[in-house]
Amino acid sequence: MPRGIIVIKAREHSCAVTYGTYVMPDRWINSTLHNYFIPLAVLNTYICTGLSCYSRFLELDRPKLSKILRTGAFVYPFIFDNIPLIYRLLFCFGEDCNWNAAIPIHCHHLLFAFLTGFLFSSHLPERLAPGRFDFIGNNEPLPA
Repeated sequence: MPRGIIVIKAREHSCAVTYGTYVMPDRWINSTLHNYFIPLAVLNTYICTGLSCYSRFLELDRPKLSKILRTGAFVYPFIFDNIPLIYRLLFCFGEDCNWNAAIPIHCHHLLFAFLTGFLFSSHLPERLAPGRFDFIGNNEPLPA
């Protein structure tokens, strides 16, 4: 299993733990989603890691399906892990929702996460300037 996938999936799990602990809206505390949020995030981590690794076997035979599965393996956990944050930013207003100084930082986080996902899935920098984003003979892109 590629080391980079394990590191990214570990980050997704730690993001879910942090969001389940600190970002969960007050009205969701002790709800069914709150009680099962972290176990479901762990299950998602295992499933999406396996899906991402399996997509590597399909690269030669079915490259489009491989790309869809790999992208889905990264997009789905991101959306699941960010459910409390997205709810808090879009729908959580009133007395039972805390609005604090961290909210603008969360907005920047989501903006840059969507930008990163777009650049990952479109390979836009490499298409505009092929070979310029290789790091000293390695074909790994610099932002990664």
